[in-house]
Amino acid sequence: MTHSGETVAWLASEAGREAIRSLVGVDPLRAGSIVPGLDRDRLAAALTQARYRPADYPLQLVTVDGVQQASPPEVAMRRARRIAAAGVRTVIDAGCGIGMDAWAFAHAGLQVIAFEVDPPTAQIARANLAGLDVEVRCEDVTAHPLPDGLLFVDPARRQRHQDSRGRPIRVHDPEQWRPAWSWVVQQVDSGRQVVVRTRPGQRDVPEVAEWHCSSMGRRLVDATAWFPPLAQTDRRASVHDGQRWHELLGPPTPAVAGPASRYIVDPDPAIVRSGLVMNAAAVTQGHLLDERLAFFTCDQTPPSWVGRSMRVVQQVPLKHVRAACRRHGFRSATVWSRGFQQAPDIGVPHGQEAIVVAARLGERRTSTAWIGTPA
Repeated sequence: MTHSGETVAWLASEAGREAIRSLVGVDPLRAGSIVPGLDRDRLAAALTQARYRPADYPLQLVTVDGVQQASPPEVAMRRARRIAAAGVRTVIDAGCGIGMDAWAFAHAGLQVIAFEVDPPTAQIARANLAGLDVEVRCEDVTAHPLPDGLLFVDPARRQRHQDSRGRPIRVHDPEQWRPAWSWVVQQVDSGRQVVVRTRPGQRDVPEVAEWHCSSMGRRLVDATAWFPPLAQTDRRASVHDGQRWHELLGPPTPAVAGPASRYIVDPDPAIVRSGLVMNAAAVTQGHLLDERLAFFTCDQTPPSWVGRSMRVVQQVPLKHVRAACRRHGFRSATVWSRGFQQAPDIGVPHGQEAIVVAARLGERRTSTAWIGTPA
């Protein structure tokens, strides 16, 4: 839903904030009786904020797409502090959305010039960034010569319309992003400092860039390419375990595969996406189960942040898993699988008593399983 400038100004006012607070958790059908006297537009706008703005979110206002696509605040602040520590003073935020990254840059002491091509979203961003050293320009960042400063790009990677189920349609062709990937590369080639937030599966990131993936609670939340001179390594995985951040740095350790040891680990998604699975295995003096798969195995108790782990009880052919679970007294199991198009049916009810790791190993892709318990 888009809002007029008048509606945005009202949302940002004390009256608007009070209406939003009153509507949190309220059935939309009862909204009119909770805050009587509001016209339809203001009521709908306040309901959107009450429903989609997360608790304790640092930005005052959101849009449905904006809050879904924005960097998590913790990730935005870590990125902003790193940029500030590199001596940068001004950031050009190309496609600021609702303003999450611009907010983080400003709080890290940076001057920000933010571009947003969508007028309603730019209005939201201006309300969110009021009082900070941020200028929001409602312009196409690619249409004008850029001011001096580091260029931060978080390209729009969704279509403006939705599918039949109301879900956003992702744009997979980088040349259809806004701004396009080729424009970003042109800025790098021109000698500008560039940091780009992109998709985890981006394949054409130049080798000179640092590829950085971040996760929180085993959910991949960010993939960023840092171009020279800000690149510090070639690969980086940042994992938040609920209390603090842990990091692995590249280059990738050469792959070593071998038989299963005492533990099998399904690495955190940031470690997998950054290509540092073998580096994680090296933390525990372990090795891969197969050079093509992301599972690793070790004898040392693995630290919880590197991934979810299981203690191996028995290795069996995949077709014998059900009988083996019955033999060990496991009435339910959770399946972790790699190398299959979809998780295999092991014939055991889903549950938490046991873990079954299923993988296809070797040149012949032999289906193999390990039964164990959570570590």
